[in-house]
Amino acid sequence: MPAFPLFKLVGTLVKIGAKPLANRVKISAKNSPKVQAIARWSGQTYHRWDVYYRTKLIGVKSDAANIKPLTDEMAVEEGANIISESIIYLTPLIIFFADYYYTKAKTRNKEEDQVQYLKSLERRIQEMELKEEQHFAQYRELQRFCSAMFQDCEKMVKEKTI
Repeated sequence: MPAFPLFKLVGTLVKIGAKPLANRVKISAKNSPKVQAIARWSGQTYHRWDVYYRTKLIGVKSDAANIKPLTDEMAVEEGANIISESIIYLTPLIIFFADYYYTKAKTRNKEEDQVQYLKSLERRIQEMELKEEQHFAQYRELQRFCSAMFQDCEKMVKEKTI
């Protein structure tokens, strides 16, 4: 199964999971004074930015101070919508970045493990090369010893036969 449809499926499931939370924020914006204040501020701010940039877009010269504020109910409703939509769209984004950084850290750890493994292999190779040199030196010493012994034996044989 390709990764892209699986990613879309997971994204859709996360959005579906975030919707009840967003709806709860909308409901609490109507009941809770603290959430209502945040929603009212968000709604008014969004309204000011929206009207200001729309008028700039169509070429009308207007000042941000001349924009009529929304009524409290409309500002709370608009703010609740903004907050709930933010929750719906930011939840998958946060999950995506968290997964990205988790995967990045996991990859970095794997690479560090591989580097450590390669360093240990290099150390073992150096140790083996050193042992090889030691063994070769011992071999040459044994070869010299055997050669000397052979010469001594030949000398002894020549002395007895002469």
